[in-house]
Amino acid sequence: MSAVLDIGGDDLGRLSDKEAVDVFAALLWADSAARGIPAEIDIPRNTDARDGGIDATVRAPVDIATEGAIRPGVTRYQIKTGKGLNPAARDARRRLLFRPAGGGLRPRIKNCLDRGETLVVVLFGVDAPDREDDSANLIRDDVARVDPSYRDAKVEVWRQDRLIGYIERYPALKRRLKGLRDVQFHAHRQWESISKDMTRHFVPGPSQRRLIDRARSELRNTASRADVRIVGRPGSGKTRIVHEITRPDDLAPFLLYFENPSHARHGGFLSRLLDGDDDIRAILAVDECDTENWRYLRDLTEKTTGRVKLVTMYNKKDGEGCHDLEDLGLEEIKKIIMGYGADIPADAVDRLAHACRPSPRYAHHFAELMESDPDGFPARRLSEDAIHEKYIGAGLGPLDGARAEKRKLVLLQFCIFARVGCKGPKSDELEFLRQKSWREDGILPHEFNTIVDELRKLEILQGYKALYIAPYMLHLWLWSEWWRLYGDGPDPGELLSPGDGMPDALKRAFREMLAGDSSPKIAAARTLLGEGGPFDDGGGAALDDPDGAKAFNALARADPDSALRLLERTVCRWDDRRLAGFATGRRHVVWAIERMAGKSEDLDAVARVLLCL
Repeated sequence: MSAVLDIGGDDLGRLSDKEAVDVFAALLWADSAARGIPAEIDIPRNTDARDGGIDATVRAPVDIATEGAIRPGVTRYQIKTGKGLNPAARDARRRLLFRPAGGGLRPRIKNCLDRGETLVVVLFGVDAPDREDDSANLIRDDVARVDPSYRDAKVEVWRQDRLIGYIERYPALKRRLKGLRDVQFHAHRQWESISKDMTRHFVPGPSQRRLIDRARSELRNTASRADVRIVGRPGSGKTRIVHEITRPDDLAPFLLYFENPSHARHGGFLSRLLDGDDDIRAILAVDECDTENWRYLRDLTEKTTGRVKLVTMYNKKDGEGCHDLEDLGLEEIKKIIMGYGADIPADAVDRLAHACRPSPRYAHHFAELMESDPDGFPARRLSEDAIHEKYIGAGLGPLDGARAEKRKLVLLQFCIFARVGCKGPKSDELEFLRQKSWREDGILPHEFNTIVDELRKLEILQGYKALYIAPYMLHLWLWSEWWRLYGDGPDPGELLSPGDGMPDALKRAFREMLAGDSSPKIAAARTLLGEGGPFDDGGGAALDDPDGAKAFNALARADPDSALRLLERTVCRWDDRRLAGFATGRRHVVWAIERMAGKSEDLDAVARVLLCL
């Protein structure tokens, strides 16, 4: 099977004269940029004009290597299409070199030979089996009959195989030839060039190695479809591990990486791929792929019976058969840091590793800082708080403290939500935060937008349809900061039944942040469920409010024992009339109690509360 971007003779042979000149021009410019050659490239695009036998001229330094499309010194290129110009045939050579009706050499070809420059005949339509050197010798024989001094002329003939070899180096040019110029994907090698994360050394733990082996096995099984869905916390290395999964030579050529589902679904590309040539094989790797898009893409690729494999990445488990990317262990994080060769003592490595765990990106970021500026990054003296503050202020100088503080204020607006919608119907969520930031922190809407853009470029805010904070432990640190700064305010309980027009999706995202077993979430739950907290007001009135009951359900996941104590102080003391009227929040409380039965050590208390209800 061939890959989507495999270039063949047919792709070159179908080009018109103008298209061939345009493609060759793009090849020369790409070669100049990639090899760092300060070349002067002259390619008139008017293919109907009289060119004297030369279509392109390149002037390059004489000391460059002859490994690409640009040759040392001055090179003149004659670009031809069509299958009838094989230089092995004398008539074809005459058409290439000489003027019609028995005239002499084409004037610009003659000038090229007189000056000792290189003549390259580029044949987009010819893939004859005879050697290029043989054709070049035949051309020398012909021109030597005109002038014996041309016997040693610098002449080359490039057929389709040679052109394909040069074009293979440039994925963007391959996409253009395949008619995929506007489709926003990256081939494996190109992926490395656009993302620094993909070039950093990879340190997997035992669970990551097992995941890589399982995923590769699924992708290599050509007899069945593959739906490899990798889920994990933000910043846990999902994208990086997919890059590693598809690195082997038998998988990398088929990889098409899309930064989000919209890029994959754009312009009818999938229809062309899925309904096209049965010999085309592909591995579609789609990042930030939410549940809806995952199911859509899965249903489409199922029809190809294994020809098109699907790999998706998301930050939330949403179905059976997902590959859970477990957190990277402390020892692996230490290996990442020590891999940079930074000369810092073991206690500093340990402190930094604890702050970075489980995010490999975080570890790489701070290890690079230590390596590039060991004096300016005194890791042995930095507290965990200072490490997080430094990450938020990335790219800012010592005089930019006010800007760093505004970044933190914006992140504190985001951090109490698991995610914040930012596109389509969900754009009202981001607008709510924009206005809230203006009211509470004095950050004007346009400045809020600028800061959000900065945080997205730093990949602290990530996501396609919804924004979330990455890595996860930075989100948790900000969450604990929020509770430290605002949790003891006049009425943190307002969050249980938020007003001010908060969209319902944001309420759900807040409750999602309340749930969980991390220490900051448990501490927040203990504050809200504890004595004197908002649920104690009115003897537990918040439990019969829709938002309050849902919040209680989420908090009970984080701290079931505090939730149980709250129910004993409130519901178990209600009279029969109040219990009989307890309708709105009852089911959420019952659901929470059912979970407590599996977690709480005080089963007698669980039973007593259930009896009260």
